[in-house]
Amino acid sequence: MRRPVIIGWGYTSVGEHWDKDIIDLAVEAISMSIKNIDINEVGSLYVGNMLSKYLELQASLAMHIANQLNMTNIYPIDIEVGEASGLYAIIEGAKTIMSGIDDFVIAGGVEKASDELPSRIYRGVSLSEDIYLVDYIGLTKLSIHALAAKLYMKKYGVDKKKITYLSVLDHENASKSRHAHFRSPISIEKAINAPLVADPLTLFDIAPNSDGAAFVLMTYEEKAREYGLEYIPILGFGSSIGRNRFYERSDKLWLSSTHNAFKYALNMANISTEDIDIIELHDSTSIAGVLALEAMEFHPRGEAAEYIWNGSHSLDGERPINTFGGLKARGNPIGATGAYSVVEIVMQLLNMADDNQVNNADIGLAHSMDGLGNSSSILILGRR
Repeated sequence: MRRPVIIGWGYTSVGEHWDKDIIDLAVEAISMSIKNIDINEVGSLYVGNMLSKYLELQASLAMHIANQLNMTNIYPIDIEVGEASGLYAIIEGAKTIMSGIDDFVIAGGVEKASDELPSRIYRGVSLSEDIYLVDYIGLTKLSIHALAAKLYMKKYGVDKKKITYLSVLDHENASKSRHAHFRSPISIEKAINAPLVADPLTLFDIAPNSDGAAFVLMTYEEKAREYGLEYIPILGFGSSIGRNRFYERSDKLWLSSTHNAFKYALNMANISTEDIDIIELHDSTSIAGVLALEAMEFHPRGEAAEYIWNGSHSLDGERPINTFGGLKARGNPIGATGAYSVVEIVMQLLNMADDNQVNNADIGLAHSMDGLGNSSSILILGRR
């Protein structure tokens, strides 16, 4: 079986792009990702997106993007798995390379949220929840995260500021990043005392909904060598779903989909947890990031927030996370956010992260999920 590798990557800055539409954003990132090959050699285009059908009333994104790029001999596929769409698209691209169907594939994600009111965006993001519970009970994505935070604090006796400190770390890393949405550091006092959005989560516990696009160009290892290209191999990947009705979960604080996806990816990569050097974590809220670290068993349950608080995951810590600011400060372009995580891992492994560079990182993990573990995907990349 052919080993998929990433040979090109492209991304837009994350933020509010008032002068560009969703196609423009995708074209910009894809054009940046093409490297030393004719675009007509690309056999498939996988585009992750969550909200274009709802916000822009635009379907068939991959087809329209390919048309704008004059990619005439292309297999264009839209991928929608909620907030995890971008990473799922890249995994589908890797599978296509492994199968031998195509020699070159472009995959990633794009989202355009800034043209809509926040209320409409939050309603759209909750579309992947059980819509009956959203409309008749009000159990939106954000309220589920808030319930989990309260349960976590009560069960483990964790101070809220130690959960929120993940956001402080994100902002510190984003302050060094040229493509981050929010590049200003924040203090824990400012984060804790910010306005409540969903008790106990404040404004600084919650990732902003941003515009952005990120894509990678993939081939297989022998082809990359034939073209003389620098590359980063995909070592393993995994995906899984969890019980989507939060109240039906036997353990409300265990993200089974993240745990299972991680185990699948580790097994495919033939590595252990200890081999992971850096992590790009899906922290749509601070509690989501804490629970994800525990689901991947980097820390015992109830202790991840303490490790973040003590500096274990800072840029110069034992295992850095969210090296460009994570969803909270780099920004969360929803269906594209998992693709950004992959691009950021690639930049780290190629020592191209500038002021955000982590020393001696050989293996990185990109994690993405929809909701609070409704669906999860993991991609492991490395220089091995």
